Amino acid sequence: MKFVFILFLLVCGMQAHAITPPNPAAIAQADSLVWKDYVGKYKGIEGVFENLIVSVEDDKLMGEATGQGKGQLVADTKADTFNVPGYHAIIIFIRDADHKVIKYRMRVQGQEFEGEKIE
Repeated sequence: MKFVFILFLLVCGMQAHAITPPNPAAIAQADSLVWKDYVGKYKGIEGVFENLIVSVEDDKLMGEATGQGKGQLVADTKADTFNVPGYHAIIIFIRDADHKVIKYRMRVQGQEFEGEKIE
């Protein structure tokens, strides 16, 4: 239950101070024009949230669990990989053979979850 609560807080975008500041090189690689590939609605994690909605606001990539608050996704140095500040969580967007984003993979507390892009 504790894990589900922590995951819920992560996805809800509750504000927290980052444990370590994001890598400046990673921020420099961020490009809001490329971020449009990630924008959309993804299937959520059963029993935790229905959908993950990814958007771009004020040149920042944002993630929001349906009906919850938003949190910024900070670009990592690896392609299609984003950190969630304040948590030991990573979101990786998966592309198909045509380089189209088709789902996300979330890694948090040694667990891994996936959700397909539905819009």
